[in-house]
Amino acid sequence: MSKMKNSSLSKYFFGKVLCWFGGKLFASNGSILYVSVDEGLTWKEILDLPISLKSRLQAQTHLSSRLFREEVYHLIPMDDNILIAFAFHNIYVCNYRDGSVISKPVAICGSAPLSVCVTPSQGLYYGEYGRNQSRKPMHIYNSEDQGRSWVQVYRMDGVRHIHGIFHDPFTNALWITTGDTNNESGIWVTNDNFKTIKRVLGGSQQTRAITLLFTNKYVYFGSDTPFEINYIYRFERFSGRIELLQRVEGSVFWGSKVCSALFFSTVVEPSTINNSLYAYLWGSLNGDEWKCITKYRKDIWPMKLFQYGQILFPFGDNTTNKLFYTPFATENDHSIQNLNLSNIFYGNL
Repeated sequence: MSKMKNSSLSKYFFGKVLCWFGGKLFASNGSILYVSVDEGLTWKEILDLPISLKSRLQAQTHLSSRLFREEVYHLIPMDDNILIAFAFHNIYVCNYRDGSVISKPVAICGSAPLSVCVTPSQGLYYGEYGRNQSRKPMHIYNSEDQGRSWVQVYRMDGVRHIHGIFHDPFTNALWITTGDTNNESGIWVTNDNFKTIKRVLGGSQQTRAITLLFTNKYVYFGSDTPFEINYIYRFERFSGRIELLQRVEGSVFWGSKVCSALFFSTVVEPSTINNSLYAYLWGSLNGDEWKCITKYRKDIWPMKLFQYGQILFPFGDNTTNKLFYTPFATENDHSIQNLNLSNIFYGNL
C-alpha cells in the first residue's frame, strides 16, 4: 500500500472524477486515488490501490484500462476516514487519512455494478450486473460494516441484470432499476430494506432505466434503449403520473443533482435508431425545461472493445455551484471538466 503524498498536481490533471464528500472532490488515474480541496485546482495523491501485476499492466494507459475494464468504477465516502473503492474487480476499504487499505479486498459479484447505494445509516447496497444471457437469478448485496463483508439480501428472478440501487432522501426508500427486455425492464421500490419489493413502473423499453434522481415531488429518469427513441421522464410519486419531458439523442446511463439542478447524459452505443456520434449533457434548473449543455464526439476506438462514449458524474453531495464530470471514450477522454451553474443556465452555453 502507498501512503499519502505531500506533492500536489496542477489543475491540468487527467483522470476520472469519482465522488464528493465534505467539500472534497475525489478522483482516480489508473490505480491511484486523489483528492482536491480546492474544487479541482490542485490534486493530492491519497494511495495506490494494491492491485495485481496483471491488472497494473492492463491499466497502464487510459486506452488499455478501457479495453480490459481495469479501473476504479466507484468510490463511496463513508465518513471522514473511510472510502470504499469498487475497483479492478474488487472492493477495497480505504483509510483516507493515512492512505492505507485496511481490510482484505472482497471480490465483486458479477461485473462492475453500474451504481453503489449508501444509506444514512451507512448501509451499502449494490446489484449484480453482467451479460447474463442464460437469465440466471441476479442478487442484491448489502454490507453493514463499511464494505468489509457482504451478504445477499434479495434475489431477483425474471430480469437480465440490476442496473442500479438508489436511496431516496425524501422518503428513505430504496429504488431499483432493472433491464433489459420489455418484461425485464422496470423501476422498483422497497420501504423495508428488501424484505418486500414492488415494481412501480415496467413492461416497456421506456421504463428501462439506469439512474434515478429525486426531488420532493418527482422521481426523474431517462430511458436506456438502443431499440427506440429515448426520453427524459419524471414520475410523480404521489399520483403515479408519468410525464415525458425531453427527447434525447441516445440511451441515458448517468445522472447527477447539483443543488436543485438536474443533469442527465446520453451515451454513444450501437443502435440504428439512436445513431448520434456524440454523448450529450442535458440539464434542468426546475425539472420542467431541459437544455442541451454540451456534447462530446465518440473517439476513433471501436465501442464494443473500448467502451461506449459517455459523460460520467461523481457520486455524493456537491455543495458547490459547479457541475463536475468526465468525458469517457470521447474527445477529451479522461479529463476532469467543470461548468458553473450560472453560466449553464444564465450564460452563453
